[in-house]
Amino acid sequence: MKDMNILTHDEFWLINVYFGSHGFGHAHDLFDINVYMMRLACHNAETLVFSLIKKNILNLSPNGRQVKFTDYGLEVYRAMKHAQADWEKKPIIRVTNLEHDEILIRAGEAFRADRIVRELFSSASHELCIIDPYVGSQLFDLLQDSGNTAKVRIITSSKVSVTTKTSYLAYHRQEPKVEMRILTGDIHDRFVMWDGAKGFHIGHSIKDLGTKDTQLNLIKDPQKQLELFESRWDQATSIT
Repeated sequence: MKDMNILTHDEFWLINVYFGSHGFGHAHDLFDINVYMMRLACHNAETLVFSLIKKNILNLSPNGRQVKFTDYGLEVYRAMKHAQADWEKKPIIRVTNLEHDEILIRAGEAFRADRIVRELFSSASHELCIIDPYVGSQLFDLLQDSGNTAKVRIITSSKVSVTTKTSYLAYHRQEPKVEMRILTGDIHDRFVMWDGAKGFHIGHSIKDLGTKDTQLNLIKDPQKQLELFESRWDQATSIT
């Protein structure tokens, strides 16, 4: 919930300290809030409360002497508290690359390239679609390492090596949900798409990421690319 960022540190602290101990489901006198917070050396409680009123976290009574939590305010507070608790549980905070519309991978950044590809693969919940004319055997290692549990369909070209075909067949026996087909003719496109919702266009084949300067460009609405994928999938032949 993005609105949870509406609360400042001091506002969140006041809610935790006062309302956390006095309850959320009834009215509170402004005088009582100020007195209680003054005992804790908080001298700006009134300012914070009126800021919360302005943000619709709290609602001021008609006589201007009491406040109650709004349903929206309680939702915002609980979302922020939950996010804080989740953050505290994590020993390491993972940095994602997929929030960017463009990702530049420079030559020599092989480790970073593999990390980005694994993150792409692990983003799929239902289906992962890959078009790459020069698939390499390491693709299956990356799929395995990513922890991907979704169905995977891969289209590659007839130029793929015998070693890669052998690696695919071995991996397919272990993971039947992963299927690769060969399309006769030239394939120039390189896409990774997932769940029919998002995708990236990749400048070079996945096996070459980190060996050459490459840019990945986000496809926010990959419907045309998915239609192309389905058409090519029907034309492609299975590897046996």
